[in-house]
Amino acid sequence: MSELKISPELLQISPEVQDALKNK
Repeated sequence: MSELKISPELLQISPEVQDALKNK
């Protein structure tokens, strides 16, 4: 998933959760 195409819902997620999703 491209970070540039992150959905607005993901932007509302805490940075810690976003980092966890990236490491997945």
